[in-house]
Amino acid sequence: MTVRIGQIELSGVQNVATEESRALVEQHVPRQDGSIFQDLGRDPLTVIIDGLLFGASALSGLERLRAARRAAEPLPLAADVLAGSELTEVLIEDLQVRQVAGYPDRYRYTLRLREYKRLPGPAARISQRLNADVAANAESWAAGSLRSEERRVGKECRSRW
Repeated sequence: MTVRIGQIELSGVQNVATEESRALVEQHVPRQDGSIFQDLGRDPLTVIIDGLLFGASALSGLERLRAARRAAEPLPLAADVLAGSELTEVLIEDLQVRQVAGYPDRYRYTLRLREYKRLPGPAARISQRLNADVAANAESWAAGSLRSEERRVGKECRSRW
């Protein structure tokens, strides 16, 4: 089974598993038996891949996986088991590597991938505008606190003379 994460092709994949769940909130109703459940949609899909890297290119494959995890950039994912899951991009959440004893250039790995969803266009613009407003408020607050501190220090200096 071959799995492709971005430009990295994993040919020694031995196991692919998915974890899918829904976000349910239980609302208790006072003086009533039972409760009401509110469905907040599905949680991000998690994919766990176990595999084996071997041969002369094993170390370079590991370095590419580590670099992709460090970059924390969303990568496209292609695997047969994910057909119909609407999963297009993932982030490498966790990478565990174990060297197989007695075999040079043989490594077992476990990848934990988390589904990545991009913000829709308007939401991304709102988020950018909100971040800009927060930064502007922080700057004005900092400037105002510096001016009040300067006034306090000035009054102390005048009262001493």
